[in-house]
Amino acid sequence: MEQPLGFNFRELSHEKLIKYAEFLLRQYRLVDAHWFLKVEDNFGLDIASKFNEEIWAKLGEVSAKDIIRYIGVEKGELKSVLEALKYFPWTIIASWKITEFSDKRAVIIAERCPPQESRLKSGRKVFACKAMSKVSSKTL
Repeated sequence: MEQPLGFNFRELSHEKLIKYAEFLLRQYRLVDAHWFLKVEDNFGLDIASKFNEEIWAKLGEVSAKDIIRYIGVEKGELKSVLEALKYFPWTIIASWKITEFSDKRAVIIAERCPPQESRLKSGRKVFACKAMSKVSSKTL
């Protein structure tokens, strides 16, 4: 008898659903980290950085569309962009916080950077990731 191997999200308890969301965020971060490190090891930091910028620019576009579609955040002013960013995975992973806010400007900081923490822990050079944040968040 054939049985599907997957599961139905709606059948998970609230606690298991939260644990699974945390698991998915970890997997998201690990895939990002491992592909970057593999490219860096084989082609150098400059090439890995270039690919990373291009991928995150595209991911920013796709994520913005998906957040609008799946979560229902409306397109609009800065307030809408900040609402959408709440659902962007890196906002959760890096503990992004708004430090300044007005109708036309918001300053967002990342309290932590897990990829940078892992790089330093493994003896790699510091990676300047400021450009990545600008590329990925400008489309939201």
